[in-house]
Amino acid sequence: MCIRDSNKPLWNIDFSWEGFSWISNDDYKQSVISFRRIDEKGDEIIVVCNFQPVLRENYSIGVPFAGTYAEIFSTEDKEYDGNGETNGKSIKSKDEDMHGYEQSISLTLQPLSAIYLKCVRKAPKKNKTTKSKTEASKKEATKKVKTVKAKDCLLYT
Repeated sequence: MCIRDSNKPLWNIDFSWEGFSWISNDDYKQSVISFRRIDEKGDEIIVVCNFQPVLRENYSIGVPFAGTYAEIFSTEDKEYDGNGETNGKSIKSKDEDMHGYEQSISLTLQPLSAIYLKCVRKAPKKNKTTKSKTEASKKEATKKVKTVKAKDCLLYT
């Protein structure tokens, strides 16, 4: 079966910007681009292309979800007469901001290659309780309510 047929984000909503989002399209010095393909359910595939005959090790890109990513396609797969080198099925995201995302992953990009990645396990979202939210909820809990008979409404003090 063709990789396209078994991965709906690659062809669903291909007529609209809702099905496509750049991750990085400005790394002209290394000739690498990365983007997201998204289907109507929100499932997505990340595509990374290295357009130079140079190996790129520890190449980082921003990703939309914390979790584990798997390489589901590579032009370097032996099936396509490549060298067989892959990033594997267990690429863990890091809490490092990049390309407008709170998470990033580090990859090895083979020369003149393209890879497709899928988030196979999303990490649970962390509760980020800020000090201001905690203080605001304490103030709300300690507010006193007074009844004003003339207006028949409640005032907070």
